[in-house]
Amino acid sequence: MKLKNIFKKTITKKLEVTSSNGFHLRPIAKFVSLAKTLDSDIYISFRDKKADAKNLSQILSLSINPKDSFLLISKDKEAIDKLSTLFCTLMKDEQDKKDIDKIKHNYSKVIDAQIVSKGIAIGEIEYLKIDSSKSNRDFKTALGRVLEELDKSKSDIFIAQKELLLSISNGVDSFEHFREKIEEKIREIEGSFLNSKIDDYRDLLQKIEFNNEVNISKEPHILVAKSILPSFVEKIIDSGALGVIVEELSIYSHSAILLKEANIPTLISKTINSKDNIILDALSGVIVLNPTKDDLILANSRTQEYKKTKDIAFEHRFNKAITKEDRKIKVLANIGDLASAQKAKSNGADGVGLFRSEFLFTDKKPSLEEQIKLYREIFKLFDDITIRTLDVGGDKKLPYIDIDKEDNPFLGIRGIRLLTTHREIIKEQIKAILLASNNIKIMFPMISNIDEFKEAKNLSIKIAKENNIDISNIKFGMMIEVPSVLYMLDEFDKLVDFYSIGTNDLIQYLFATDRTHQSLKIEDISIVFKIIKDIKAKTTKPLSICGEIAGDNIDKLLEIGIDTISLSSNLIPQTKEYIRNV
Repeated sequence: MKLKNIFKKTITKKLEVTSSNGFHLRPIAKFVSLAKTLDSDIYISFRDKKADAKNLSQILSLSINPKDSFLLISKDKEAIDKLSTLFCTLMKDEQDKKDIDKIKHNYSKVIDAQIVSKGIAIGEIEYLKIDSSKSNRDFKTALGRVLEELDKSKSDIFIAQKELLLSISNGVDSFEHFREKIEEKIREIEGSFLNSKIDDYRDLLQKIEFNNEVNISKEPHILVAKSILPSFVEKIIDSGALGVIVEELSIYSHSAILLKEANIPTLISKTINSKDNIILDALSGVIVLNPTKDDLILANSRTQEYKKTKDIAFEHRFNKAITKEDRKIKVLANIGDLASAQKAKSNGADGVGLFRSEFLFTDKKPSLEEQIKLYREIFKLFDDITIRTLDVGGDKKLPYIDIDKEDNPFLGIRGIRLLTTHREIIKEQIKAILLASNNIKIMFPMISNIDEFKEAKNLSIKIAKENNIDISNIKFGMMIEVPSVLYMLDEFDKLVDFYSIGTNDLIQYLFATDRTHQSLKIEDISIVFKIIKDIKAKTTKPLSICGEIAGDNIDKLLEIGIDTISLSSNLIPQTKEYIRNV
């Protein structure tokens, strides 16, 4: 027994095996793996037998079966809490996997597919038809038309496309010149971090050069396509498409994100042919061809059950997310403007974990007064808001931020590095934020060393002094997305007030691969969870997670000890409800 625990009271916790698979080798191995990292004596007591929680063979010998209960015993409450949280997660994972496998077997015949957006759809297949005709307008007129179309959209993705178009079209006066610039951009990024942006370039080229007519029936159907450009998704939303099957699509692409936001059940699968109804089950990840009467009854039943679950989640969206173990989890929203902030508020967000301020910087640079007004309108909606300073560069261009051509723009001037090239823009933004609120969290992106954070924070302090602004309630934090930071956490912990792990960029830099790359797919991201666990262990300041991982891996994040996540606002009601059942 450890000396530090010798005078502590023994704690016991009763755990029940809820999985119909029992407490077998796979979950036991994960349980033991965590137990071995804990510096405490921990035991399992079952039917008058006792096993060391760090000994796999001893636990296996207990033969703990479904519906059995056992006691977890230790003098270390933290160890008890961590292991019991993991155990509950393991039981849920085991049961969920068994349920999905059972459903697959209950269908008569299935084709496995990859889930993009959850849901179930039943209907006849319709293939995506695109009629393209050359634009009969001159280039400037075509450019104005497309900019106007993009300007109407409230989606962050199309706002970004607009800025991309403005930067590419600068100085261009013909369709031929525009095509040359697009093709040049595509050649520059093929096989690089930016490979996934090729779809956006192709999308812009289509919009400028052609009068695309995407013909999708208003009658209920399941749409099948080889590939889907982001601009097609709006047409799909307005059509009778109940679901989508697409052959070539990255689950992290802009098209996939838009389909998720629209709650359109979507699967990635090889092209299929059928003249009859099919079942698209994007809860289990299968397509059912020529479904039987029993298949249809099962699918309809699952549809009603899923709808009921979503309705309950939405009804409870303003309730706190508290686990069965009484852990309070903050579920924050990622926003980009006032409309997305208002949506986050109505969806029950506990606050804003990532305010992407670059979406306020459009083709015309906002003045100091305009920034203050915009920030105040958003800040008043929530008590807890984290705003990220301007994060452009890489693939995000602005016409008034001239960055020299870079061979690897994702590894060049972007984020906080703008302080070296466009200091005045960052200074003015920080001043606007401080004048808009004296109780805000300011987060600096793309920090790669101690000096960058010090410079950004000291600049903020200097601006506050020059303008007589009280910043006693202002907190300064940073994104953890550059791997070099992982080796400096002890030093950063003395300086920062909070951290946010930007998993999207962190994954790209770790694997030197764009996560949305069509052929270089990152299948196993288990190392990312090890890194998050290390960050949690080495830091003492508040830590949150933003990015796709936050929405898709709640159980793993809770197991690590993360208690603040930030994600797309449309995922908030279901995420909060899910947490309440963990």
